[in-house]
Amino acid sequence: MTDEARAEEARRQAEATVYLWPSLRTWQVGPGPKVTGQLAPSALIALRADPRFVEGPLHLLHDVGAPKTEFRSVRGAFGRGSLQVVVNTVNGRCVLDVDRFSPYDDVVGFLGHTGEVVVSGWRRVRRWWTGA
Repeated sequence: MTDEARAEEARRQAEATVYLWPSLRTWQVGPGPKVTGQLAPSALIALRADPRFVEGPLHLLHDVGAPKTEFRSVRGAFGRGSLQVVVNTVNGRCVLDVDRFSPYDDVVGFLGHTGEVVVSGWRRVRRWWTGA
């Protein structure tokens, strides 16, 4: 799946939550396979109350400033994969993307997501190295 297709899937899944997409005060698709923006405070409350999401600490690769937290949808809740929402809990800056696996689902999800992150990192290094 291309970066553009992944970003579009993140936008589509955010719309499927009903409350998340309208809570984005500003947003843009990209750069890369994500949507960036600023969430209204009500979205953080809704995410914490939504049983289709799990809150956790595995948000190291997305810089929205501190303090931050991450929410991941249960795999398949809104479509293919797992919607990830990393949000700064003070100013609402956020990153949304879709991963094939959720590390919070089970061991298979954790290992699948770990592999996904490693492969993605190697692709970035290869593009940098080859100039492609």
